[in-house]
Amino acid sequence: MPAASARSSWLILRRRRHSFNSAPAGGGAWVSMPGSLGHARVGAVMTSEVIEALTGRVGGSLPMRPTGGRTEREGTTMSTDNAGRSTPRAAVEGAAARPLRRVLAVDGWSTAGFGVVLLAAARPLSGVLGLPTAWSVPFGVAMLGGAAALGLIAARPRIPAGLVAAVAAGNALAGAALAVLALAPVLPLTGWGTAFLLSGTAVVAVFAALEYAALRRAAARTRAEEAAAEERLRGLVAAQQRAWEAGDGPAFAATFTEDADFVAVDGSHIRTRAGIAAAMQEGFDTFMKDTRLTDPRTWHIRFAGPDVAVVVTGGVCVLWPGAKTGRPQDLSIQTRVAVREGGTWLFTTFQNGRMRPPEPPPER
Repeated sequence: MPAASARSSWLILRRRRHSFNSAPAGGGAWVSMPGSLGHARVGAVMTSEVIEALTGRVGGSLPMRPTGGRTEREGTTMSTDNAGRSTPRAAVEGAAARPLRRVLAVDGWSTAGFGVVLLAAARPLSGVLGLPTAWSVPFGVAMLGGAAALGLIAARPRIPAGLVAAVAAGNALAGAALAVLALAPVLPLTGWGTAFLLSGTAVVAVFAALEYAALRRAAARTRAEEAAAEERLRGLVAAQQRAWEAGDGPAFAATFTEDADFVAVDGSHIRTRAGIAAAMQEGFDTFMKDTRLTDPRTWHIRFAGPDVAVVVTGGVCVLWPGAKTGRPQDLSIQTRVAVREGGTWLFTTFQNGRMRPPEPPPER
């Protein structure tokens, strides 16, 4: 998509700024909109809507003075979730999952080994251990099934924390069951048989402890990695604010990937970092000159994977030179998708939306 076409909406805004400031109520004029938008009648109201669609122009009675994680509004202090943590993931993956994956794999192989021994040597072991084949064969089959399940869990790209917790709990219960069978007069075990089952109790108890510890370490590492990533993502949003205040389109676009998509409230779709840089610079040089962005009043960050995050910021609007107040209908909410490539986080999509209640349906 040519850069000139991608900038169409921004050029319209620049051309119509005078109409926004001076057009009489109810007045309007026909203007040509490049691209697929055709022609539209733009007057005082229509131009205001178009400008608000991309900039959130300030002009009412809502003070928008950010104060860190809190925002003062009409003389009262309103708490926000600016200091809140990101949404935790219910699975571990990537580097954080490697130690856990190894523990699960070793548990699976050892479980398979015990199962094979019980099945292959069921009759000889019945005499040595006093373990009837009616017990050893089902035990062996169950252990092979458990080993297969452990292997499947360890091989998953994303290991669900709930499954690992269930495995650790299952090992703990299996250890308790083996201890009961070894010590209670349930089976005609020999001394070797009792020692065999007690050794099995110790093995599964060790694996339960290792899996629980590995899960805790993986979760802690994931939280630490996500906290660092969250700081980077917040820093990218802050970099966009600084670039906006400096009127630097390329610096604003530097927070995006080369193939990024930027969608404004009015549906304008700007593609690629170069297109975003050109469109933003056009705005900064004309109708958005010397404007600045307010801090987000709300944050929500969700990690869809180790290298993908969704960032939602709300309560943002543009302050024009000298303006300190804004109308509630000027507030916007932005949804960004960030990706990490080569250790660097950048936004790959951006969409802006108005924080307004829906219009009532037309009367019939």
